[in-house]
Amino acid sequence: MQNPDYNIKKEYIKLKESCDTIECQKSIFEPFSRKEWFYENEQWCFFEFNCEEKEYYLRNTDKIEFSPECYLKDMSYEIKMLLAYTRLRNVVTIEKDVFEIYLSRFEKEKEQDNNTTIEKFNYELKEKEENELERSEKIANGIMGGCLILAGAIGLLFLIAIVSYIKFYFFQ
Repeated sequence: MQNPDYNIKKEYIKLKESCDTIECQKSIFEPFSRKEWFYENEQWCFFEFNCEEKEYYLRNTDKIEFSPECYLKDMSYEIKMLLAYTRLRNVVTIEKDVFEIYLSRFEKEKEQDNNTTIEKFNYELKEKEENELERSEKIANGIMGGCLILAGAIGLLFLIAIVSYIKFYFFQ
């Protein structure tokens, strides 16, 4: 039985403030519901999996009271990775298939470089995606420019054809 003066929320916040990475995050485990609660963006949160839709949902609430059976524990690997993904994409719903791809990419990267952290992986992934987006944008702009030049050339040919037609039939 816990000390009646023990405040699990305060203890959690104190531990959270001393940890600056997802790797060392703790959670408040609620045994009867099997939820791992964490504090994110000024709210108490947990992930819920919907079997029918095969999606994870980030649920949150402003206020919660934890029962005395709840306890602090290291955040599970799955919850850490779900939290990392929600931070990366700024989403509250994650399709299981998409999450598994993200997870396998991280694990592959971790195998190649043991110093890879979740934050480093997310940063590099976001940077890579931004570079790809920029490159795609340049390609799209090049295609658009080519289309405009082609449209201009067709317009010019059409104009030349009209002038030739007028010249041939009216100025003979």
